[in-house]
Amino acid sequence: MLAGDPFKWLESDALPQEIRLPEGVMYHMIQSDWYQGLLRNHDGENLWPHDFGKRLKRWAQSQPIDLFGFEPEQDYRNAVVYLPVYLAAVAAGREQLESLFPNRAEAAFHIRQTRDFDTDWFRSVYQYALLKFISISQQDLQ
Repeated sequence: MLAGDPFKWLESDALPQEIRLPEGVMYHMIQSDWYQGLLRNHDGENLWPHDFGKRLKRWAQSQPIDLFGFEPEQDYRNAVVYLPVYLAAVAAGREQLESLFPNRAEAAFHIRQTRDFDTDWFRSVYQYALLKFISISQQDLQ
């Protein structure tokens, strides 16, 4: 898990080491540490938040970057896996919340439900994806 505040990292231009690791190393860390932790925390649970999972997966597959290097083996995991990445893209200005969630009240419900399912996974992936999207946007400007 990434520890710290992404806004402070951006203000000080002191990104955590994880953000600067080669893509293959991050893929391994996300899949073998973060994702396996998510699976261990919810071992045997088939009732994961799943609303918008198919749309989120299609959105993730349409992106020019792959932040994970893998896809969930079960479709019922898609919403939990991909929502923090989507919301990071929204926060970074690369996506509009309404493109997936046209109803704000419905969006708030589903976001809270998915975030609360596993806050460690959500926070880690969101922070990592946010910093990646912002660094890509900065590269685009140069």
